[in-house]
Amino acid sequence: MTRFRKRCKHVGEVAISILKDFRGVGLGTKLLQILIDQARKVGFRLLILDAFSENTPAFILYEKMGFIKAGEIPGAIWYKDRYIGQVHMYLPLK
Repeated sequence: MTRFRKRCKHVGEVAISILKDFRGVGLGTKLLQILIDQARKVGFRLLILDAFSENTPAFILYEKMGFIKAGEIPGAIWYKDRYIGQVHMYLPLK
């Protein structure tokens, strides 16, 4: 596992979660932009994230910020008494 970490030091993993009362006011955009800016400053070349397949507002935000869908694992997440997909996304940092 240590060798794998050394080979992926250029990759950062991000995750955000916004409480319902604070959604829709641009907070997610600001938080994600700060994460992206900081990732560039420390030298990351790639950011990755995962999202629930049914989280449409998250996909709108992630795609607006330049993230690209890499693929989905159907049924990977148990959520609200059923299995849903886990979507993998990435953002190349130039």
